[in-house]
Amino acid sequence: MPTTVPPIDAAPLIPSRADRATFPVRAEGWNTWEKVAFPQVVATAQSANLNAVDALAQAVASGLSAAAAASSASAAAASSGAVLWVSGATYAIGDVRRSPADLQTYARKTAGAGATDPSADPTNWTPSNALGGNAVAAINDLKGATVASAATPDIWAALLGNFMEVSGTTTTTGFAAAPRAGASRTLLALAAWPLTHGANLILPGSVNYTCAAGDLLTVTAVTATQFRVNISTASGQPAVNASGLVLLSSQLIASSVASVNFTGFLNAAYGAYRIVCVNVVPVTGAILCMRTSSDGGATYSAAGSDYTIASTGVDHTGTSVAAGSATSIISLASIAAASSTASDGGTCATIDIFNPAGTTTKKHITFSSVSVTVTGIQSTQGAAVRNSTAAINAFQLLQNGSDIASAAIYLYGVRK
Repeated sequence: MPTTVPPIDAAPLIPSRADRATFPVRAEGWNTWEKVAFPQVVATAQSANLNAVDALAQAVASGLSAAAAASSASAAAASSGAVLWVSGATYAIGDVRRSPADLQTYARKTAGAGATDPSADPTNWTPSNALGGNAVAAINDLKGATVASAATPDIWAALLGNFMEVSGTTTTTGFAAAPRAGASRTLLALAAWPLTHGANLILPGSVNYTCAAGDLLTVTAVTATQFRVNISTASGQPAVNASGLVLLSSQLIASSVASVNFTGFLNAAYGAYRIVCVNVVPVTGAILCMRTSSDGGATYSAAGSDYTIASTGVDHTGTSVAAGSATSIISLASIAAASSTASDGGTCATIDIFNPAGTTTKKHITFSSVSVTVTGIQSTQGAAVRNSTAAINAFQLLQNGSDIASAAIYLYGVRK
């Protein structure tokens, strides 16, 4: 710490023998001043010496710190095996050099030469420092620019950062090649961004997923071209229903169609399908029915004995009807046709198809429905067997003798 230098009293006039009149008075004053000033001069000298010693110590310590810092930086750079960058030298893509400006290492992104230090030339150089060991403080990732959704967006560009937002609603089926296996990025969806599950884009539950704004995704490169995605939803709900029920597809019908067909099932992932039919209204009074397919919907089983059905229905009067027969179609109601009046709500039903991917047993189907008829309501419980061991990979819903005027139909898979 610096020491405050004490003051020295001002000296009086010096006595002179040539001035006999003032000599005695001035001599006396000078003697008096010397008695006071001498200790002050000694104290000042001591303070100056202490300040000099302290200044020397601080200078030495500062020099040692600077030398240690430079040594550490040089050692770190030298340990990377990189030599100093040279202005004007020609470098190939992938060459690693140490910047004289900050002693960090950089990898060449483009072949060529230049006079700009790598630390200030992100167009041609990118940081190549390898991290390892245990951090002793927080490591802060970089948020990059927003990336537009695309079939295979590039989320790995060096200047994008580890975290970025994704805009747009273009369906993504994969990502551009990662720099290496193990690389990861965190993405924040800004809109309803669809992702398609596949061999190189592995999604939770092995199903397609459409992000909601605010969903947070972690993408990890299993290999340079295969990616696994974990999803934290903005709603806090699991991306895949924890019970194993996964929404695979839905169709909302607002104008007349002959049938509603669902194709493209991922059979291997599911032990059963559940079909939920909401307010299926016929164009004219009709009974809601179903057929299945084993060739992806190219044809639907419709021969006279393709199905065996057993069902029981009861209406609002207590009248019940039991039905059982071999048939070419599965009737989901057993008494009367549903009303064609939209406000009546048509038919609502739940249908389960078990072991759809199996090829060694016939396919079992159960259903439950309620319909509003022209005279009241009816409820039907039933079961059917598709008399074939072939896998079911498509189905269609249709009205027996009419078209479908409107409906909302949802297909779920029950994960194995």
